[in-house]
Amino acid sequence: MMMGAAHTIAQPSFQGYYDGHKDTYLSTDISSKTEAKAMHINYSASIGKVKGLPEIYLVQGTAAAVKGAKNPDSGLEP
Repeated sequence: MMMGAAHTIAQPSFQGYYDGHKDTYLSTDISSKTEAKAMHINYSASIGKVKGLPEIYLVQGTAAAVKGAKNPDSGLEP
């Protein structure tokens, strides 16, 4: 299945430390309307209703968008 041509977009991010090294954090969705508006990210009420959903998914490697996100607590990939 063809997905079309790749495009580059600008997305707000922030840097912080995890496990002793600097990482870039990218927020895409949140279940709070107020925080979504303040952070300029997607509001999703349904995310807040999912039981057992981790607070953060870690994406690793230079081709992270291709490899996918991984929940470090469960070892499962979404």
